Amino acid sequence: MHPAISIGYLKNIIINYYDQLINNIDIDIEKYTQDNHFDDIQKQEIEGKRKKWIKKIESTRNDNILNLHTNQNIGKFFSLNNNPELLNYELFKNGFLFFTKEKIYGNPEVFFVGKLIYRTGYISEFSRKKFKEILSCVDIEGTEFETIEFLNREVVDYCVIKSFYIQSANKECSDVLNLTQEFYENLSHLNVQYVCIKTIEIPIKTVLEELGLKNLRILEFDHLGIEKFSKRAFEGLVNLEELVINHNLFTDIEGNSFRDLKNLKKLDLTTNKLDNLESDVFNGLDNLENFAIKKDVFKNLKNLKCLNLCRNDLSYLCSNIFLGLKELREIDLSYNLIEFIEPETFNHLKNLVNDLSKINRDTFKGLNSLEKLFIQSNYLNFIDKHAFDHVPNLNMLDLWGNKLEIIDDSTFNRLTSLEYLNISWNKLEKLNDRCLLGLENLKELNLK
Repeated sequence: MHPAISIGYLKNIIINYYDQLINNIDIDIEKYTQDNHFDDIQKQEIEGKRKKWIKKIESTRNDNILNLHTNQNIGKFFSLNNNPELLNYELFKNGFLFFTKEKIYGNPEVFFVGKLIYRTGYISEFSRKKFKEILSCVDIEGTEFETIEFLNREVVDYCVIKSFYIQSANKECSDVLNLTQEFYENLSHLNVQYVCIKTIEIPIKTVLEELGLKNLRILEFDHLGIEKFSKRAFEGLVNLEELVINHNLFTDIEGNSFRDLKNLKKLDLTTNKLDNLESDVFNGLDNLENFAIKKDVFKNLKNLKCLNLCRNDLSYLCSNIFLGLKELREIDLSYNLIEFIEPETFNHLKNLVNDLSKINRDTFKGLNSLEKLFIQSNYLNFIDKHAFDHVPNLNMLDLWGNKLEIIDDSTFNRLTSLEYLNISWNKLEKLNDRCLLGLENLKELNLK
């Protein structure tokens, strides 16, 4: 056996790490007490904290050494000698500690020296470095963060540690924070941030399973500079309910990238560089309720004449979504879940062919949640008396500037939630009182 990789050599790696940890704590405490004017009672409290930390460090160190001596597969340690990080994962399997002297979003009114963080299992040098880096950043904005080629275990682990610290540091009275496997298993919301990642190549589920993140429901990739993610990136994440991928740099998304997200309710793709969406990008999103994309997603399609957005589960159209489509002549929004269309959404579409003249019985079928409907300045001359039976939650209806001559007495009977009705500037000669009988919550009526 080469002496460089003997049991004694491995034992010294463990001892040296914890000796250095104790030395760093002593240096931090000395600086802390020098920078502040503490009385004897406060100094005693600080010394009490130090004794607790040293006791925990010595206990953890001894557990690691005992594991080294009793391990039946000692050859595994020697085979990893050329990879210090992988070797550390084995050497510190029984417990690992590191010290933080800054409290995230620190409260200067709270008497604080630092916290010792413990986990059963090694915490990589990258995770510790990034965590301490974030704690020391007073002003996050404008800070240049390290660029990582691929999303990996270390990046996600550091984000979990940060999440744990935010939740625990101000609540826990203990000077040793115990990052348990239970925390990983119960974590439901993870925000991956404050690092630059070029691509997501492997399935994210692989990393989550390695770390024991079994119950994640909300996943955010915010301000990471992601340039590309593979169609396998979100493979197998069937329990995910919210996915946010905003403020990144990718320009397109491969078809079927979200096919396994069967329970996803919210998808946020705002503020990216998207200029191309394949027709099958959203396959599998059967339960999606909330979808957000940048307002000017179509701005570069200056020569587009026909736009088909049918069957996309759209629930909201903002006023700038069609900005730049100067040549657009046809648009299909059928079979969506539209609840609200902002005023003037179609105002700048000067070439849009619009010959809306009739609203039939089933025009609004399936729009049970629709609350606001604006059909101003069209050629509408007929409304089926049952047309609004499918929109019982409508609270605002604007039919201003059409060609209506007659409205059946029962047309508005089902609109019991309606508060605003504008039928001005039509060609109505008369309107029977019975036409307004069902409008029990009506507050404003415009008949000009």
